[in-house]
Amino acid sequence: MPQAGAEPIEIAATPPVSKEKGSTVISPKMPDQKSSGINDENIVNLKTETTTDIPIPELYSIEIGPIFRKHELKEATNILHDNGLNPEKIVEMGKVEAFRLFEGSYTRELANKRLKEIRKVVDSAFVIPEKGKLSIYVATYHDFDKAIQKSKQLAQNNIKVIAVPTELKMEGTKLVVKQVRQPNISTVQDQVSKIGLPVKILKSD
Repeated sequence: MPQAGAEPIEIAATPPVSKEKGSTVISPKMPDQKSSGINDENIVNLKTETTTDIPIPELYSIEIGPIFRKHELKEATNILHDNGLNPEKIVEMGKVEAFRLFEGSYTRELANKRLKEIRKVVDSAFVIPEKGKLSIYVATYHDFDKAIQKSKQLAQNNIKVIAVPTELKMEGTKLVVKQVRQPNISTVQDQVSKIGLPVKILKSD
């Protein structure tokens, strides 16, 4: 109890928290996830997920041809089989480079006469209408070296010819292999190119 005659003491009230600019409001500290024992299964660990991804290998398709000769078709098929590949065979029309042995152009009367003379030596001679005349061709070859060799033989029989390049439409076979891995591509491409066949490499979708 206060003594008699003593002056009263004023007790100031606790001032309210200031909201003015520059004042600091201290929020209660929340426990972190580790210390609180919270285990949120929805949180994705991106680092772990990245390191465990398995890369998907790139796949390719191989197309060989079209092939017009039986021995070349067999050789290309064997190359694929030796590399563990089983091709699909697709028959289609395609253009193939060839060389015709041209003897000369004549009027119809002279062409028939000359054709009979040439066929006494080589029975593969034929006539094609060209530029208002009839052109006589002695033979057709896919291989240029064979065409030149034949022209030299004909010259010995007084039949002079020149090899004329042309394109012929023929039925051929295309070999197709899908879903091929990278290591097989280079090997097959090199081996097929060495036998002179067209090969195309396409990236699979």
